[in-house]
Amino acid sequence: MENINKKQLKIRLSTLYDDLNLRNSMAADMLALINEASCDRDELFNNIYFRENSPLKIMKYYFHPMVKGDVTEEMLNISSNFDVFLREMYNNARKIMDQHTNAVTLLLILLSLPRPYCEVMYFRHYKRFSREDVMSRMFLSRSSYYRIYDDAFNMILEKLQQEVTA
Repeated sequence: MENINKKQLKIRLSTLYDDLNLRNSMAADMLALINEASCDRDELFNNIYFRENSPLKIMKYYFHPMVKGDVTEEMLNISSNFDVFLREMYNNARKIMDQHTNAVTLLLILLSLPRPYCEVMYFRHYKRFSREDVMSRMFLSRSSYYRIYDDAFNMILEKLQQEVTA
């Protein structure tokens, strides 16, 4: 996990639940699409090559090719465009998998906090309770909730920064 500041930590905490649950299936779906697109590329190459260069179409009586364009150039264009497309899809899937990994690390740090801090952060960010629900569930006053939340937030930030320096 890279170096993180307060603003980035707030964003990661707000998307913690989504990054842990929903994003994982999105990455699997994207990897399946990458595999499918790779198969489509191979099928397209075969269709182009055999359509343009099949023995019945290529050979004339004089054994000259009937094809007017260069099939190699066409296949190279398709190949390079497909490679760019597949690389972009793979980078998006890698980004989602990294977000999931970072979310797991963040949850483990959150769960390692001492008791009141852990519960406040768990209910607020993983269970997605509102501030009022957390206060009523834990029997906290408004000032106690914000004091515990701020302390927990700073503890998480310290632990993340220690992981980066270690």
